[in-house]
Amino acid sequence: MMGDIRVAIIEDHSLTRIGMRSSLNEQEGIEVVGDEAEMLNLDTKLYIFG
Repeated sequence: MMGDIRVAIIEDHSLTRIGMRSSLNEQEGIEVVGDEAEMLNLDTKLYIFG
């Protein structure tokens, strides 16, 4: 059995980002590990907390 699919969402529109996170969190086997409006910000967060 495979582990969860880990997803990072990069989307500059906050409402779209919230909707994507919500929809993905409802799916079995998918883990949202972070979301951010800009790749640089998410990249830093994932490195620090990852």
